Amino acid sequence: MQKIVLLFFLLGCVFFLGCESKYKHATARRQKDEMRAEVYLADARAAMLREDYQTAKEKIKTLRKTCKFALEMREQAILLLDSIELSYTQRKLRKSDSLMRKYARENKPVSSEMQQKHEELHRQVKFYERKLQHDKQQRRHHD
Repeated sequence: MQKIVLLFFLLGCVFFLGCESKYKHATARRQKDEMRAEVYLADARAAMLREDYQTAKEKIKTLRKTCKFALEMREQAILLLDSIELSYTQRKLRKSDSLMRKYARENKPVSSEMQQKHEELHRQVKFYERKLQHDKQQRRHHD
């Protein structure tokens, strides 16, 4: 009976030691990915500030492909992508507003297609604002 208990105890120790080493490896891998992802995120933020939205999206896409264990940075990337989409749509809406005002000053009729696109941009801005707020609330910390 003592041999059986001792055997289970030894197996338990081996099991827990094996799990611990895997956890340490995963943690080291995650830290490495977090550091790499931080660079991609900084590049994406810089591109967004330059209003180079395509490059910003590509940097986030690369981050998601290459840094699978960077949980914190991946969540920050989701928020940044929401911000990029919101900023891009707001820029398009400003252009549309400007064009609509120009037509009004010149007493030109606004086509129904143009009016629909303008209204769609308003809806998209509201959507991205709500999505950004929702994603901020859902954000977790992976410590």
